[in-house]
Amino acid sequence: MEYGEIIHVEEYTDIHSKWLYYKPSAKSEELLALLQGTLNATADGIVVIDCKENICIYNCKFIEMWNIDEKVLIARDQCKLITLMLKQLKNPEEYIAREKELYIYPTKESYDVFELKDGRFIERYSKPQRFDNDIAGRVLSFRDITNQKQSEKKMANLERL
Repeated sequence: MEYGEIIHVEEYTDIHSKWLYYKPSAKSEELLALLQGTLNATADGIVVIDCKENICIYNCKFIEMWNIDEKVLIARDQCKLITLMLKQLKNPEEYIAREKELYIYPTKESYDVFELKDGRFIERYSKPQRFDNDIAGRVLSFRDITNQKQSEKKMANLERL
């Protein structure tokens, strides 16, 4: 795979070894476009956050699902993103507690369901993103499961009759 020339190297003393920043080559830009097209074709909303808490990549479904202004995502500011997401949650403290847990245990995977103030239910699957054997960030996949939750509620009501 052709990455282009290295333009910057950062070394870390924690669990990361080193990040290499590349000047994109024509081939790497083509691969990035292919990746973005693939992400946009998925049913889930996806956002990837690096270990420095920057937004790396996201898809259109994520923007649509959370009704987030794309400018926030382009700015790569995870704090603003989380703030906007928390405003939509019925129980934001639950989300915050799970996020803290994932930062304490970065190798941990998680599955959660959150209820939004507008009545929707969103499931989140969170998994560490690895580069070689090091953790490079976290991949968050979101899926609207409102219809499933409504069906479960109807079934439970029918069983009570």
